[in-house]
Amino acid sequence: SVAVTQPAEGANMPPKKESTGPVATPIESLEQWATICGDAATKDFLFVVETHVAWCGPTDAITSTFRKLSKEYEGRKLRFHVMDAELAEETAKYRGTSRPFFLFFKGGEQVEVVEGVNAPAVQKVVADQIPEGLVDLAEKEEGEGEDGDE
Repeated sequence: SVAVTQPAEGANMPPKKESTGPVATPIESLEQWATICGDAATKDFLFVVETHVAWCGPTDAITSTFRKLSKEYEGRKLRFHVMDAELAEETAKYRGTSRPFFLFFKGGEQVEVVEGVNAPAVQKVVADQIPEGLVDLAEKEEGEGEDGDE
């Protein structure tokens, strides 16, 4: 007779992907948008914002590039977002087309734009524009007592 060995538990399961959640955080309000664009924006970060129109939605084609960059620059001052171009006045010129636009913001100012899904261009802008240094949890703790209650 032939011995039958049972597969190890979970052996028939496909390999687990490292990260399957969304890389880009949706911007759904003008308050969220104000942390990226304008005078009240978070300083010393590079924000990559994919704009799209509601009838088309965000592209899935750039997700692997965002994931790769997120891993490559882990701990750095880089954030990815996605938003409907109808939300803010600053994105009005990106309405009316199915092509996504990738807007790059630093210090509240738009520093670059990439039209269409162009992974090499997005990667180059991130490499050229990303602020020096790492996200520092101590900076956040230091800033907590600065509202005049000392």
